[in-house]
Amino acid sequence: IPTYNRAKCVGEAVESVLAQSYRQIEVIVVDDGSTDATPEVLRAFGDRIRVIRQPNGGVSTARNTGIRAASGEWIAFLDSDDVWSPRKIEVQVADVLAHPTAVGHVTNVGFADYGVDGQTLFGVRGVEAHYAVNPFRSRALLEVLDCNFFIQASMLHTQTLRAMELFRTSMSIYEDIELLA
Repeated sequence: IPTYNRAKCVGEAVESVLAQSYRQIEVIVVDDGSTDATPEVLRAFGDRIRVIRQPNGGVSTARNTGIRAASGEWIAFLDSDDVWSPRKIEVQVADVLAHPTAVGHVTNVGFADYGVDGQTLFGVRGVEAHYAVNPFRSRALLEVLDCNFFIQASMLHTQTLRAMELFRTSMSIYEDIELLA
């Protein structure tokens, strides 16, 4: 979870990870030089999370720090102003275990703002029915680029992710799409 001056919402994001039905989760929050009460909010979680504090370098730098620090086989991303549904990781882990050659997994995303409350990304993009019938892809990258999936819906194999060039630190937007391209 990369965060910068998000004291108002980072706690809720962390709670959504700690509340996952799948319990074997390493929670890493990279505080990218916050000047508000973010450090105090994170401190309240004690040893249930790992906090890495660094000078402000942007979201890509923060994500790269978290990737390098992670010890798990898979890395799932969450922005500090978003939350996961309670079974997100359980579903993703079950799917990747059932498909041992998978290097990534993307879930649908529900919107709670932006004028599309109650809708999903797949619904807005017009692919929900198609994915319900055929959820697995052998060439998923083409669809990721076409559909503009969100990184916080993704779970990527750690070794595969580290073999890539990670997030481009010169980009402040669309760095997640560029990573997958």
